[in-house]
Amino acid sequence: MNGWYYPTPRSHGAGAGGGGGGGLTLECAQDIEVLGEILARGGDGGSTTMPSNNYSPAGGGAGAGGMIILRAVSEVKLGSATISTEGGAGGTGIRYGGPGGDGGDGWLLMQDGDGAIDTTGSTLVPAAPASGAFAPTTGAPSTAQTLWIDLGVFDPVFTGSNVSSVIPMLGQTVKVEVQAANEDLMDLGNPDVDTASGWTDISELTTLNGHGHRFVRLRVTFTPPEGTKREDPRPKVGSIRLSYEY
Repeated sequence: MNGWYYPTPRSHGAGAGGGGGGGLTLECAQDIEVLGEILARGGDGGSTTMPSNNYSPAGGGAGAGGMIILRAVSEVKLGSATISTEGGAGGTGIRYGGPGGDGGDGWLLMQDGDGAIDTTGSTLVPAAPASGAFAPTTGAPSTAQTLWIDLGVFDPVFTGSNVSSVIPMLGQTVKVEVQAANEDLMDLGNPDVDTASGWTDISELTTLNGHGHRFVRLRVTFTPPEGTKREDPRPKVGSIRLSYEY
């Protein structure tokens, strides 16, 4: 027999695995209308390329799809929406290295006031999501939070704030809080979340001064009184203004 002969194929590693799809929960006291895309798709597994030796690396396994929950007190309206918790595709291997496994689909739940959600014209994965009527707990608080806002300057001096709120029912409360963060020196242009301040009531905004902050985000918590019905008006915040100088 001429040349080299390997009685068994060699295996040498695999492509990188795909990340999981994450999760999203969106609840609304009125309607939710989706016209674009909401995706919590698993990442694809890494594929391998042909080496110059006899090794046979396999493809990487894909990530599983995530979780999406949409709950509206009134109606969930989808229109031409695409909502997907699809698992990723496994990466390809070479020679004797097999492909990576595909990720499994995640979980999609949609609930509204009557549980009858019209999916006509929409693209959903899984195609038959879990659904039903949404009956929120009365008196339970709900929270809305902004993304990080880049103030564009180092260590601004906060001088005050103004919150324009409308509270239509006696006993409802609205709490506005601020969190601040320095710039991440290892990832310039982004906040250093690990060293961010705690959540501070907006009335105490000036206590955040003098710490080298550049980024802020806001959190609003609505708390209705016990016995609030689905059709009752909810508290609203018209605007939030932070004043600072540098």
